[in-house]
Amino acid sequence: MHPFTGLATREDGAIKVCCRSLPIGNIKNETLEEAWNGENMREVRRQVLSDERPDVCKPCFDLEDQGVQSLRQRHIADNMPESRVNLYPDALKSLTTDMTMPFELPTIEIKINNLCNLKCRMCNPLDSTQWKDWNSIVEHYKKEDNYLVKAVEDLGLTEAPYVGLFDDKKEFWDSLRKLLPHFKRVEFAGGEPLMDPMHYKILDLLSENGKNIEIKYATNGTVLGIKGRWIKDYWPKFKSVAV
Repeated sequence: MHPFTGLATREDGAIKVCCRSLPIGNIKNETLEEAWNGENMREVRRQVLSDERPDVCKPCFDLEDQGVQSLRQRHIADNMPESRVNLYPDALKSLTTDMTMPFELPTIEIKINNLCNLKCRMCNPLDSTQWKDWNSIVEHYKKEDNYLVKAVEDLGLTEAPYVGLFDDKKEFWDSLRKLLPHFKRVEFAGGEPLMDPMHYKILDLLSENGKNIEIKYATNGTVLGIKGRWIKDYWPKFKSVAV
């Protein structure tokens, strides 16, 4: 259901179908609105409706082929609370014959930069500014042909500098503002969103329609605010909050 209900972003500028998919575009050369109805997304929609396996969905299909339940399966199972089938039952009604849809997506998964205060074992330089030991783990990623190798090295993140291609990208913020009346669910990851100034900038925008929006976090929970902005002042403005 993801190709019909939302987009996801990654710190290196990637625009994706969901947080697990391979990229369909990049903010460096297109807007969220352009990616939403771009050739790549329209082809993914066609493939999904034809019961084919889109190339960008390879991470989930690889798990399924090994007998492991994937995020894709959880999000289409009607007995799962996070099922997109249940959350957005009317998603396909606005789909046209050329596989385009109005730019009115109800959900987005946001990884806007890699600012973080921890260096978790399962993480990497693309997701945390604290990861400074890329050379000690890169061979592991190379063996599994992981996308991180090219992403980290192309961005020069081998010594873990900050990367946030969305932070000052006017086109991203313009697209986000267009979506504000349509959002039902916004998911934040990072980096560590609760210490990210951009996260609070987004909350300021979302809070105008907060009573209609659920927000969800992947967070380490060690930071509860920055520079006088506290989540306790923001979260009551929203329909619900999940951590």
